[in-house]
Amino acid sequence: MQKQLTLLCFICVCVVCVYVVAIRFILCICVYTRLLRRIFTTTPQKQKKNRRYTKMATVANDNAKKELPITERANELTDKLDIATPLGMVRLLRGCDAQIFSGYRSYTSLADVSIRDVMKKVSIAARDIILSNNSVVVMSGSGTSGRIAFLVARNLNQVLFKNGLRPCFKYLCSGGDSALLLSDELPEDDTVGAVKDLLAVTPKQKKGDLVMVVGITCGVSAPYVAGQIDFVLDMCDAKSEDDVKTWSEANGVHLPTSLPNYSGVLVGFNPVRLARDATIEMWRNRPTSKSKTMLDVAMRLQQAASSSSKAKHFIINPVVGPEAVCASSRMKGGSVTKVILDACFGSAVSDATTLPLSCKINQSDKSINCDQYVDNIVSTMEETYHRTYLVTEDISKILEGCGNSIGKKGHVYYLGKESAGILGFVDASEMPDTYGAAFTEFRGFCTGGWVGAGAIEGDISGRGSLYRISIEQFMSDVYPTLNENDSVIALHASRNSKDNKDDQYIDEVTMRARKEKNTFACRIQCGSEDDIDLTNSDFFNIDCKSILKYPEIFQGYTAFSHFSLKLILNAISTGAQVMKGMVCRNHMINTGPTNNKIYHRCIRLISMFANVDEKKALLALWKAIYHVDDLSQIDGDVPVDKRQISDHIKVATPSDDSDKEKEQQVLPLAILLGAGMTIQEALDAIVKYKIVNKAIDAISSQ
Repeated sequence: MQKQLTLLCFICVCVVCVYVVAIRFILCICVYTRLLRRIFTTTPQKQKKNRRYTKMATVANDNAKKELPITERANELTDKLDIATPLGMVRLLRGCDAQIFSGYRSYTSLADVSIRDVMKKVSIAARDIILSNNSVVVMSGSGTSGRIAFLVARNLNQVLFKNGLRPCFKYLCSGGDSALLLSDELPEDDTVGAVKDLLAVTPKQKKGDLVMVVGITCGVSAPYVAGQIDFVLDMCDAKSEDDVKTWSEANGVHLPTSLPNYSGVLVGFNPVRLARDATIEMWRNRPTSKSKTMLDVAMRLQQAASSSSKAKHFIINPVVGPEAVCASSRMKGGSVTKVILDACFGSAVSDATTLPLSCKINQSDKSINCDQYVDNIVSTMEETYHRTYLVTEDISKILEGCGNSIGKKGHVYYLGKESAGILGFVDASEMPDTYGAAFTEFRGFCTGGWVGAGAIEGDISGRGSLYRISIEQFMSDVYPTLNENDSVIALHASRNSKDNKDDQYIDEVTMRARKEKNTFACRIQCGSEDDIDLTNSDFFNIDCKSILKYPEIFQGYTAFSHFSLKLILNAISTGAQVMKGMVCRNHMINTGPTNNKIYHRCIRLISMFANVDEKKALLALWKAIYHVDDLSQIDGDVPVDKRQISDHIKVATPSDDSDKEKEQQVLPLAILLGAGMTIQEALDAIVKYKIVNKAIDAISSQ
């Protein structure tokens, strides 16, 4: 009986266990079924968002098929720049800047012999120009390219003059000297004006002289440079005076009776085949036998450069990869431009003046000459890059402080002597067109103002308050208005700056601003240990010291200190704008179509972020420019779709700072219009969400 009871109990326990296991199994199936449903069955909101990212991937694939120029692509290293911490931002920029020297993927770079060989040939040709009686080198470009040309030409001429040689370096920046400070994008598209500028800056060069035209265009895209290089090639091809006269009449440019010989050098950072292939507006009616695009000009120059063993035309185009902020060529593009110009022409000056290179690896080797100097200068530039980013943490702290300033509607002011001051106002000048910032948000001031900077047009401070750039004018115009939301940064990049009265005064002004106005006050010093001032550090919020082994190429030109300072300033201003919300992922979007190149870039960004084709993106851009939902409502004799690109650009470009907000909104507005909003809905979304990507996400989730 007891055995039967035990067996019965065992059976009951087994039945209960099986029942419990079965119940748990059924519950697990239910839970996993619901979970799978949630994963694979999306809500309408998720479907919209998923469709958005699918379309963005499709647009990205389409762009890959079109093979965008490298300078117009997004850099995968900085895809999350907009959500990085200030320290993270500087580290990302550091990684991106490394590509200046290491190169990008399998493309040719500064590390390749083929690029170095061309640079050495240019250096030798430039040395011969320096030692000639009347030949010149003209460095020309638009925006950042023209500003770097100005800085390098200025410094090299000072060295030549001090050593008893004729200053032979000239610069051109589309828009003239005022564009060194306040961008004037429309002249960048003027091919005829470019030739006139070239002739105006070389009036004394006659038959028998040589004019080396160094056209700098980071994306191999600027019509201003295209016009000058095409002119150089046309003059080289002209076989008689009748050919020259025919060219003059066809282009509406008066040419002097005695023209010099010309040599063309194109500096850019795309392969020739990826030069801009869009028809230049001023060349649209040219015969098919003539150049009509930048690609035509680049290919023509390439053919001329390879046509003989003793070529006088050159192309220097190392690929340094996409910019940290997509297409912001002021950064790597400007930095590598300085490396190339300093290497090519610094070595030429060193050889012509017999000034020894400070960075020469083998100081006892007297056989090292001009072309071999190029390698030494590039190598030392790379070492300067590494030493500069050893102060990454200090850079990030200054970045954060400046970001807080502009985030509170404050300002950032750079104060520097000579080249340091120039680098300050150059960095500041690039904020409006790059990020749609107000002209007063970032400003730079230089000891001696325009005269101290050495601009060829002299003192142009009378053109308006924004052109008043001397330290004295800062004290009279700006200092009284400083408050706790502003940042003031003292810049130093010259030898023995700690003992120089001008540098000491700049420090005093900056320290006073912190003490009297409670500003965020910092100091940036780039130089050797002997140049760095270790006193007064406690009087600054941050005292950033970039200590370099070699600050100068040769006595009188602290090119390596300038390079270090440029990297630091670019990181600070870029990071500050990212903190303010001016960047979406790694794309600058708070801007407008200020020139032909940026006009087409806007169309591409609208297409990518709004997930529409280029035709719809173009319509959205027009609506944003003219501020209408219906394009048929726009006044004028010429329909919108029949107008020239330059007409749209003029409407979109503000005439002064009070109108700057309109330009800032063009691209964000167009993206939201492309996403399906009306003008009013888009304006409301911009006010509410500040950042376009957040606005699109919010609308997509509704």
